[in-house]
Amino acid sequence: MSVSTDSDCSWNSTASAPWISITSGASGTGNGSVTYSVASNAGGLARSGTITVGFTTVPVTQVRDPATCRYSIDPGGASLGPGGGGGSINVSTASDCRWVVSVTSSWLVITSGSGGAMGSSSISLSAGPNTGPPRTAEILVSGLSFEVTQAGS
Repeated sequence: MSVSTDSDCSWNSTASAPWISITSGASGTGNGSVTYSVASNAGGLARSGTITVGFTTVPVTQVRDPATCRYSIDPGGASLGPGGGGGSINVSTASDCRWVVSVTSSWLVITSGSGGAMGSSSISLSAGPNTGPPRTAEILVSGLSFEVTQAGS
């Protein structure tokens, strides 16, 4: 980060958390820069700290390790009649966890909640009429499987 001040003003920089390190620019006079690094966050929560340069404080936030996010879906699947229809899936996770959605078959369409969302939300799905034999598709929500079956005509 850049430091802008009068040429005769001295300043110091400090980090408020042990996971934030000032790697250069711990002190200076006049304009300068402060470089810092952030240790990896293996914990299960996002964390916040600050860097103070002179009388200015800058927030530093770090998201959690995505591998610590846990997800659940409800219900676990859906059955549709041959005339088609819709349904929904409730996705539960922590507010700082992002989830993704994929569908294994083109006859099943996600109409809202297509993923990339943070925290708990819902997904709406829809299928048109089935004029053939019974069929099955899968919706994957961050690795969890939601099976949709549709009766044939």
